[in-house]
Amino acid sequence: MRIIPATGRTTRRTVHTYRCALDLAERLGTEPVEFPGGHDGNAAFPRATARPLKSPLLDR
Repeated sequence: MRIIPATGRTTRRTVHTYRCALDLAERLGTEPVEFPGGHDGNAAFPRATARPLKSPLLDR
């Protein structure tokens, strides 16, 4: 199973889920994938979200 930590580009750095994604990425020895927008970035920026979403999911 692959785990890909992700964050929203405009999510405040003090938000719990953002900090958790960074901590998880560090523990896994990877960088989190950054998506456009914040919590609802996938709805607000669907095409821009698709680009970074496809890459880590297709890389094996």
